[in-house]
Amino acid sequence: MADRPRMMGDEFTLADPYALVFFPLGRELGLPIMELENIVAMRNRMVERPAARRALELEKSVLLSI
Repeated sequence: MADRPRMMGDEFTLADPYALVFFPLGRELGLPIMELENIVAMRNRMVERPAARRALELEKSVLLSI
């Protein structure tokens, strides 16, 4: 992901929100998810999307507090 903004390249696809699901799971399992700079950057970009933020707020997702 170092050379592209999204999972599949430049375009937002279903793979992007799907990958986001695994971010808190990895953290909960004790994986060094916060050390994976490209994954953290992807998470940050996703959370900044207005529709994604609204959905995460409705879910009271831990992704908003990580």
